[in-house]
Amino acid sequence: MSIGKVVRKVLGTKRFANVARSYRSFFLDIKKLTATLDTIIPINGKILDIGGGDGEVINQILAIRKVLTVTMIDLSTSIGNSLSSSVRDRVKILPGTSVKDIEIRNDIEFNTVIVSDVIHHIPPSMRQTFFLDIRSVCRLANHPILIIIKDVQPGTLVSYLGYFSDRFVSGDKNVSLIAQSELQAQLSSVFNPEKFNDTNLFEIDRPNYAFYFTFRPS
Repeated sequence: MSIGKVVRKVLGTKRFANVARSYRSFFLDIKKLTATLDTIIPINGKILDIGGGDGEVINQILAIRKVLTVTMIDLSTSIGNSLSSSVRDRVKILPGTSVKDIEIRNDIEFNTVIVSDVIHHIPPSMRQTFFLDIRSVCRLANHPILIIIKDVQPGTLVSYLGYFSDRFVSGDKNVSLIAQSELQAQLSSVFNPEKFNDTNLFEIDRPNYAFYFTFRPS
């Protein structure tokens, strides 16, 4: 059992969420990320949050954007623990659900996809399949989809410490950071976007980066 799981078991879900929030703040300024996402997500955003985890990022976004709705999926069976009661009714939580699983459902409507701090947890050999699954799900929507990617640039002290935390505290043996340029190259081969739109997240909260593009099903 990883150190993180031991701490969660000892503290319980609610207290662990508060500890995790403080711990995360060393690696990511949630307020800066939220402000960045707020400028990107459309007014009528219906979000598919892939790998939503505890839901802290979504919790912050929904607190300032009162009409957004979210479908949160994650392979974990315990997700959304950081969602406050004031936003909970706007979030459909689907634990133990992969992107591939969404293809067989007909009850999920979305125009925006968020993949935040997920890709560096996917083994490099499996990322192409992950991107292809996202593309397949977006094609089913039959309309343009805004895709927002947030991850961590390798090569800094903070990113190294984040890697160490994921590897030895969370117990993720597959963690592997990926540079923004390399990630965009991989995404280009799958989605063939007209262009990638950068944000200023890396400038204001290094080593975190975020960019977005529009996928238009053919």
